[in-house]
Amino acid sequence: MTQSIDERAIGRRRSARPLTVALWVVLGIYLIGTFLTLTVAVVRSGDYGALLAPGLERLGDPKDSIPVIGPESVWNPLFWLVALPHAIVLYFPQLPVVGLTLAGIALVVARGRSVQAAAWAVVWVALTVLAFSPFGETLHNWLLD
Repeated sequence: MTQSIDERAIGRRRSARPLTVALWVVLGIYLIGTFLTLTVAVVRSGDYGALLAPGLERLGDPKDSIPVIGPESVWNPLFWLVALPHAIVLYFPQLPVVGLTLAGIALVVARGRSVQAAAWAVVWVALTVLAFSPFGETLHNWLLD
């Protein structure tokens, strides 16, 4: 039997749903792990110029900007929402490349016809370029301190 065009389109959309979820998860981990810590540190220090040039001398220790690890932190959901992405970004700096790869796979699955897949590709190209630019290197070095 042959499938109608609508049935094939619905099947393709369902097959791309886990990929879209993975793209959102990786994006959330990357943005929370890097820029939430940076934003909290900038607000705590009051030096808003440090948003473009993060460093120890301007922002202090980045560990002061994430929830404290202690006996209560196991049950604190805020700790898991902030500290876990922070640790993933620290130990896996190639995370934007993973997002870029997933966005490329989304473009291939959509056969280049999906605006959403193209938007994901643009977002991940921009984040990858930012991550491997001098600013991204400075930000990652500050997060490592």
